[in-house]
This record gives sequence, C-alpha cells and structure tokens, in this order.
Amino acid sequence: MALDGQLIQAFRSLAPPENGSDSRLGAWSDEATIISASQRIGDGPTAWALQEAREALELVEVSFIGVPDLPRQDIARSLETLLLDLLMMLIAPGSPRLAPASIPPMAQAAARREVPIAQIMHSMRTVQNRWMTALIAATGRTTVNWPSVDQLLSASTKIFDDEVNGFVEAYLAERKRMLEDHVARRRAAVEALIAGDRLDPGQAREALGIDLGGFHIGMVISFPRSVSGGRRERLVRAWARQMPDASVLVLPQGRDHLWAWLSTSTAPAVKALHALRLPPDAPPTTRWSIGQPVSGAQGFRRSHLQAQDLESLFAKGFRPPPADKSIPQRRRVHLWEDHALTTALGHDTERASWYVQATLGPLAENSAAAEELRQTMWAYVNSGLSLVRAAESRHVHRNTVVYRVQRIEELLGHRVKDRTLELHCALLLTRHFGPAVLTQPKT
Repeated sequence: MALDGQLIQAFRSLAPPENGSDSRLGAWSDEATIISASQRIGDGPTAWALQEAREALELVEVSFIGVPDLPRQDIARSLETLLLDLLMMLIAPGSPRLAPASIPPMAQAAARREVPIAQIMHSMRTVQNRWMTALIAATGRTTVNWPSVDQLLSASTKIFDDEVNGFVEAYLAERKRMLEDHVARRRAAVEALIAGDRLDPGQAREALGIDLGGFHIGMVISFPRSVSGGRRERLVRAWARQMPDASVLVLPQGRDHLWAWLSTSTAPAVKALHALRLPPDAPPTTRWSIGQPVSGAQGFRRSHLQAQDLESLFAKGFRPPPADKSIPQRRRVHLWEDHALTTALGHDTERASWYVQATLGPLAENSAAAEELRQTMWAYVNSGLSLVRAAESRHVHRNTVVYRVQRIEELLGHRVKDRTLELHCALLLTRHFGPAVLTQPKT
C-alpha cells in the first residue's frame, strides 16, 4: 500500500511527548521486537507507539475492572505489537508482522473465565478509535489528501480485523472445546448412573448441576429433526419453569431425541405433573415420555428407564388413546404410570404377540369381526363382568352382549371369568399395539 509522501513523513515524525528512551524502558515487548520496529520505522514512531500502547492499556484495565487476575503483561505486549504493526504497514509496507503468539492463549483464557466476548470486542474497538484519532491528528488535515486518510483507515481496519478475527476464532474454539468437554463429562456421569454405578454426590453436582438426593423425573422427548438442538433445550426449560423450584438437566441423544431430568427437593404431586402444559410453540409432532418422580440416585436411573421404555414402545407400533381428549397436548405427553402395565407387557413386541395369540386364539385375528368381539369383551371385563354396563358402554342391547359373550367363550374354549386377568392383559396389548400383535386373516 503506497501512501501519500506527506502522510508517510507525518508518521515518521511521530514521537512521544516525553523522552523516547523512557518509553522503551517501560515496554513489555522483548528487546528484539523493539529493535526490529525501530530499524523499519525509526526510534520516534516506535517510542510513540509504546507510549500510546501504555495509555491504551489503562483504558483496557478500566473496561475490565471487575475481572480478577487480568493478564496485564500479555495485553500490554499485544497492544504494543499491534500498533507497531500498523505503523510498519503505513511507513514500511511489506515488513513482517510482529503480532505475538500470546493472542490465542489470551483468547482461550478469556473463554475459560467466561469474559463476555462483546465486552472484549468493545474494548478492542475503543482502542482502535483512540489510535485512529491520534494518527489522523498527526497528518495535519490541511496538507494531506483525503484519499490518503482513507488508506490509513483501510490499513488500520485490516490490522485490527486480523487481530479481532484471530482472537474471536481462538475464543470460540475454546468455548466449543469447553462445551464438548462439559457435555462429555455430563454424559459419562449420566451413563454411569443409568448403568447402576455409584457416583459421589459432589461429583454428580459438579457434572450434572443437580442434587442426586432430591426427586427426579426422567423424560425422553422425541423431536422432529428440523428442530435445532438449542430450540429443543429452550422448549424443555420453558416447560420446566412451571415448577419454579426444579433444576433441569438436558442431554442430547442422537438426531431425534433429548433426555432430560426435572429435579426437585420435595416430591411433586402427581396432579402437578398432569397440570403441566407444553410450551405454545412446541412442534405438534413432539412426543414427551415421562417417568415417575423418584428420589435418589436410583430414582434418577429408574425414572429415566421408565421414560425410555415407554418411548421405545412407539417404535413398535404403540398408539395409546389420549388420556384426555379435551386437551390436545395430552396426546403428546405420556406418563409411564398411565401405561405401566402396557410397558411391562409390550417391551418385547414379538413375545407380546405370542401372548396375545395364545390367550385370545381366533380372537387375535386382525379382522373387523374379531375386533367387534374384542371390543365387547373389553367392555365386559372392564365393567366387572356386568352385561348391563357392558351394553351401555357399547351402546347396544343387553341381549346383543349376551350373544357376543357366548360367541367369545365358544371361540376361547373357556368362560371369560375363568381367566379375566389374562384376557384383560391380552386385550390391553391389542388396543395399544393393534396389528403388531395380531394375526392376519386366513385366505
């Protein structure tokens, strides 16, 4: 970049208000760096840059007054080399950059200490504005062409943008590494608990952010793949805010699911769980499988496994009727306690189908006629073997139920009351799994 000759001369004339040798004595950069800069741009501009860097350091310290153990030496060295690099680009184009290797470590340290990146960016841009004001003032505006000033601004922007980009890149990379490490430690702790391993309460609190001694509600949530990981977590936390005293732990699981735990110091009432409402913006195809509130490390494991077992049924054709048809969201929220028997019986669909077919015989056929008889038997069993109440629930005449029960018992080869429990379990499986546990009609 070729600057106007008068502009270059103005920069070569730069000098600190005090003796240049004093500025060099107070410098943080090593002697080789200062000598290299002096050889390229002169002693005066070098001393001016060191003095300006010292004053800029005071601005930075004010910006981060609440940050303990500020790496003052590294910041000072970076400010010095940054301004020297800018002057060399202006006065001696083509000079090698002096930018120190301390930028990535400083960015990593800031990320680990959770210093806000916006605060860092604001501080860097404040320093840039200060130096641009000083350099423009040094040009003597009345004698320098404005195109040359534009070149000055472009040069300064390039230098600062390179530093900012390098800092941000290292900062974000460290934050990503920290997040991945945190998630890895959290996942390892969760997997250990689910496996039944003992975990020190202090380690659990550090890794999971919850008190293992409290009550835990395990959740396995199925999301459409179009829903981002961040939105998934926000939806879970929005749902959990309905229980103000609860702590929330979330753990992504594959592309479709999120594991979560809601932890409280006291046992939540069952009614409170039923009263929870999904966030209004929850996708309609989201499905929430929820375990029982259980205390302790074993409760953490048990509630999760309940939710996981319940969720696994959906891949096997599980289609439960909504617990409350008047509440659309209840079709998407499924509590283990509402389906505990089905979960236990239907965990292995193949074996469940064997049970259904052995228990119902010809009534296990996937046909309209067999379905009609199964519906009648379900009403009969659930009414306490009352023909009248069964007829009322099916909206048919009592004699119709009498005839159908007789037909059912003929096909079963025994009376319904002789095996009421076995028949109830088999019918429950057919209602929740349908064709997955039924036989195909003979052709």
